[in-house]
Amino acid sequence: MYKIVSGGEVIALCDKVNYIRYKPESGAFVAVKFPYPKQGIAVNGKPYNLPGHTEIQVDGVAMPEAYAVEVDGGEMIVAGMNEVEATTGDALCELDAGLEEVKDALCELDEILEG
Repeated sequence: MYKIVSGGEVIALCDKVNYIRYKPESGAFVAVKFPYPKQGIAVNGKPYNLPGHTEIQVDGVAMPEAYAVEVDGGEMIVAGMNEVEATTGDALCELDAGLEEVKDALCELDEILEG
């Protein structure tokens, strides 16, 4: 198992790393396997440069750097739990804000009915 890190943030968790390189003859990014030279990593279809590389470019702009770190199953579980916790926390905040809006609307309605 691997985590892919870019800009100090984990951007992906995966079973295998999709290493790529730029092929100037075709203008395409192609998958590479050991022992061929690697220039970048593809994550969900988006290319990233490996540290120290700038060959991976889109519209003449070098893509951000990313690297892979092998992790054990426990770290993957913790990362997944953290993602669920963050998503749940965001959902609860949105729910709380929605409830406040309903409460305000009910108060306004109560005022109108009591006239």
